[in-house]
Amino acid sequence: YLVNGRKLDRLDELHNTASRPAAVHFDIGSGDGSYALQHARRHPGTAVVAVEPNHASIAEAARRAARDSSNANAWFVLGSLDALPGPFEGVASSVSILFPWGSLLRAVAAPERDQLARISRLCAPGARIEVVTAIEPAADAGELRRLGLEGLSLEATAQGWCGAGFRDVALAALDNDHPYQTTWWRKIRQRNGRTAVLLSARAP
Repeated sequence: YLVNGRKLDRLDELHNTASRPAAVHFDIGSGDGSYALQHARRHPGTAVVAVEPNHASIAEAARRAARDSSNANAWFVLGSLDALPGPFEGVASSVSILFPWGSLLRAVAAPERDQLARISRLCAPGARIEVVTAIEPAADAGELRRLGLEGLSLEATAQGWCGAGFRDVALAALDNDHPYQTTWWRKIRQRNGRTAVLLSARAP
């Protein structure tokens, strides 16, 4: 569903609109939409689609966007990776998944082949995918155990993405002032052991 303030609409209008621009960016697991709004302002010619399963979070982001004309290219969808690509097969020219948690973290870090296939189908050939994590093994041990990610290795994660057909897969440590300044990152950036790591890839 497309979120418009407190109203939920069908996705037809978004699909028709998001098919026109030269570039379409999907921010999956967008949280409060802060990064999606930043991206929309920096790239006014790009349709930016924020996808988030929490209705309260995404509705507030939609209301904030409606108050600022510079966010006219930002769209907000109530949903999750499990619902993609839906009507957006082959639409995305770029995708971001920033500081995922819960099932979304498991999907991209395990990684789960069926979920990577959803990302691949969402993307146009060669689309750039950026996944940023900031896992601290000791502090996050309980959640990693719950998700079956004990002993998580991002090198193994990258190999899994390669095995799923993604190209140019690379890992890079980021400094605290990296471009992916979500609300969550600003909360955790000063905690010991939290280093943001970018996994970048190209869609098949």
